[in-house]
Amino acid sequence: METCNDENELEQLTEFHNSAPCKKSKETDYKDGKIYSEHYYNNNNANSRSQTIYHYDSGNMKYKFLGYGSDDIIIGVTEYYPDNTIKSDIQENKTGRGFVQNVYRKDGTLFSEGNYKDVNAEKAINETKYNHNGTIREKSYQDSNENLIQERYSQNGCLFVRNKLDSNNRLIERTVFNDNTSVYFTVKYDTNGKVIDYKKFKNTNNPNHDQFDNKALNGKIDTKYDQGYTGICYFAGTIKSMLETEEGAQIIDEAYDYDFENETATIEFEGYNKSYTFTKKEIIEAKGRLGTGDPDFTALSLGWEKLRTETEKKCADSGQSNDVFFAFTGKKGDSNLSYFGPIGIRNEDLDYLQNKMKQGSVAVTAGTLQLTVDTEMSEDDTKNGIINNHMYSILEITDKNVKVFDPRTGKNRVHSREVFLQKFEYYSTFDFKSEN
Repeated sequence: METCNDENELEQLTEFHNSAPCKKSKETDYKDGKIYSEHYYNNNNANSRSQTIYHYDSGNMKYKFLGYGSDDIIIGVTEYYPDNTIKSDIQENKTGRGFVQNVYRKDGTLFSEGNYKDVNAEKAINETKYNHNGTIREKSYQDSNENLIQERYSQNGCLFVRNKLDSNNRLIERTVFNDNTSVYFTVKYDTNGKVIDYKKFKNTNNPNHDQFDNKALNGKIDTKYDQGYTGICYFAGTIKSMLETEEGAQIIDEAYDYDFENETATIEFEGYNKSYTFTKKEIIEAKGRLGTGDPDFTALSLGWEKLRTETEKKCADSGQSNDVFFAFTGKKGDSNLSYFGPIGIRNEDLDYLQNKMKQGSVAVTAGTLQLTVDTEMSEDDTKNGIINNHMYSILEITDKNVKVFDPRTGKNRVHSREVFLQKFEYYSTFDFKSEN
């Protein structure tokens, strides 16, 4: 049975059971020529047993909701790309416990699959993310003690890093692996982020990765370095941006001293009125974990790690440039980060930063987009040194390009303004001549 509006447009189509034509089996509602909802009925029951609701955006299907019974209990959600291909699909697990979600790229390849407690849960019980070629990229799951395990894999599909986080999302253990599955190092932290156990073995992927150069330990960061296997890209990038300015380099020079006679390094943090001293042996042991290349950067990173455990009760992983600026100067810089997160970088922001950097006394860093199916970097981006959730030091901005320092590799890269605006979402600046 069809029901139409005054313009003779179909509004509802009702279907009946063959065995009982007075009872509905399916009712389909239409709006603007598109299916709006579908309700399914059991014979001799006036209440629908299940329903499907469709949502559209600019004329294209955006979501499809599957509901159960008259109480509108959601048991599945499908999201679509504008070309009507599936973007994500979450359905009740066949076991009846929880929900399973698959997320797809625009080309149809699987981006991630995960299990959730309910259809509205924000965090997965376990999840696996995949590269474009189908190899595993990341895994997360709970161990028998309900600790969260996060694993990252290299491009060749080998387990690279395994992190263990407690119920409060604090990092308590990290293991870094070689491609042959042997362990490069393990480090354990207490609940305040303090290192309580550290064992380093051989790096078979790159035997020179943590090589120590005695002559380079000279109290100055004057040779190449990278961040090592700890999440301190924000610290490594900020230090590089400070060293690019005369005033910033002087602040680092005054904050860091190496005593050749006693073979100890001392780092002072003016913002907290604290200082820490480390032996040459401690610096050598930390190479690879906290920086490679210039051992003076590793010494500086040891100081930063200890400062974080005392002032913020957390390990060195993850932070912002303004945290580093404040530690060394007692002042914070400017940023487009807000309480609600980054607001994106516009072309006029790049013009602003370009003019600021022409003054010669401004340090600038910038970070890339968080990893989602919409923001995932392409294989070409990765080859060009752009990865998700990473911070870089900005070395130069011109009318056409942006030159950055990548703390992960210790290399400089040049990207067009167009690419930079697409891939980066937040920045921080510090003007060493400013009185604020």
